[in-house]
Amino acid sequence: MLGYGVPGDSIIPPVSVAGARWEPTGADKLGPDIEGAKQLLEDAGYVDSDGDGVREMPADSVDPGRPLDFRYFVRTSEQTSIDAAPFVSEWLQEIGIKTEVTALNSAKLTDVINAGEYELFSWGWYPDPDPSAQLALFKCDQRPPDGKTYGNNDAYYCNPEYDQLYEDQLGATDQDARWEIVHQAQKIFYEDSPYAVMWYDPIFSAWRSDRFTGYIPQPQPNGDPLEGWGGISEVWLSLHPVAGSGAGAAEAKGISPAVWAILAGVLILIVAIVLIRRRRTVDEDA
Repeated sequence: MLGYGVPGDSIIPPVSVAGARWEPTGADKLGPDIEGAKQLLEDAGYVDSDGDGVREMPADSVDPGRPLDFRYFVRTSEQTSIDAAPFVSEWLQEIGIKTEVTALNSAKLTDVINAGEYELFSWGWYPDPDPSAQLALFKCDQRPPDGKTYGNNDAYYCNPEYDQLYEDQLGATDQDARWEIVHQAQKIFYEDSPYAVMWYDPIFSAWRSDRFTGYIPQPQPNGDPLEGWGGISEVWLSLHPVAGSGAGAAEAKGISPAVWAILAGVLILIVAIVLIRRRRTVDEDA
């Protein structure tokens, strides 16, 4: 990540509505522990009975004796996840799990996920700053209903307690009370670990502070001043030319605030269309 990434934990990222994010600390934080992972598998009956370095399914499972040989998919469009795969595979090998890493484009991998024909996959999200949208994706009713129909809940996660917390936070009228519920939901998801969040990507943007001023990060305080999370009035209409700059001359020639508002609305619409897409894609995946 060239130093720009942030190690991940909760499904609600650091750039979110203030107060929404829960971050594990102290005893809640799950750290790397190869020996501890080995012991957990051993205690649960996943043993390496033939000494080949790969554990097998327990004797009382639906598929006793099957080696833990996992299908691990990454996306061709996401080089960072491709680069991370050897590290993940090595750590899994240390605890007795073999992986077969395959790179697919987004469309093909979506088909694989909908069909449930995987053990591991790597993907990325651009969540909405309000946590409701992200939390909703992992409700029981968001699982793919069959092998061909798309479902938001690509981890096939289902926990009725989590679902209830999601509904409770929707009806909370006090903000602090809502954040407490949202934090509980994040903690449950983190402990159940249907996702292992590896990192948070940076969102890069560039702007001319010598020509325009009034940039407002959205969401505040650590958001991006060009994303438009807060709407036209919060972002684009707050911008105005710096006195004496070339941009100011353009306004003097007849570009009215109303025209700026229309242009801002078009830009916001374009940004919104991009952001509501559930997953990150690139042209090669189209």
